[in-house]
Amino acid sequence: MKTYITYFRCILATQVIFRFSFFTEFLAQIVPMLVKIFLWSAIIKNSPNSSSQEINFIITYFIVSFVLIQITEHRLIIADKIRLGTLSAELLKPVSIINLEFTRAAALKIISLVKLIPATILLMYIYHDYVIVPNLDIYSLLFIIISFALFFNIQLFIHNLSFYVIEISGLSYIISVIISVFSGNLIPFSYIPENIRMIFEMLPFKYLVHVPVSSLLGQLPSAIANMFILQAGLYLVLFSLMNVLLFKIGCKKYLAVGG
Repeated sequence: MKTYITYFRCILATQVIFRFSFFTEFLAQIVPMLVKIFLWSAIIKNSPNSSSQEINFIITYFIVSFVLIQITEHRLIIADKIRLGTLSAELLKPVSIINLEFTRAAALKIISLVKLIPATILLMYIYHDYVIVPNLDIYSLLFIIISFALFFNIQLFIHNLSFYVIEISGLSYIISVIISVFSGNLIPFSYIPENIRMIFEMLPFKYLVHVPVSSLLGQLPSAIANMFILQAGLYLVLFSLMNVLLFKIGCKKYLAVGG
């Protein structure tokens, strides 16, 4: 445990030292968010049946989803270690590579929370007349934790595929687009046609954005929230087992060919 705490502190220190990177990442996050809100607001305002409540909802939805993603989304580096051959040295250390990645992800989320402070203040200043106050209850907190864990496991699954392919950047981009669409980050589920929405509801990606945001906006009854927690837990167990299996098999293959 002491090893992981030390690693956690090192990641935090690295992020604080490179302040320019901190600033550029902040701009890279806030600018697309402002563009998305502007475009969706324009679409809603120009629709014939639009209302002020609908505009308030769409603005609040994207601000809450923006905050959620900054807290839960990850950028792992296992694939780079596999591709560059540096994973071999780490496999000799008496620590878990997966636990190290999780520790790194948790440390980076602390930095993300710091970045969120000015971003949230800016968004609230611009859209204070439209934002609906989120409902932060026990269900919402649970869904945020589930989103964090599920994001990590999905990214880890993608990176584990680096044992079997030369380059995963193309695959990673395709999956990130799929996640953006099917999670509700790009399009709220309420604006998707009913026959297509059934597909969205069947996939695990809804637990990344749609379900947590719906809970924060007070749109999930307790019975449905309990069912979603159970389903998301099953997905977490499934992804965790697949990741452990893929990593163990991949490491054997990696070392066998002199990685």
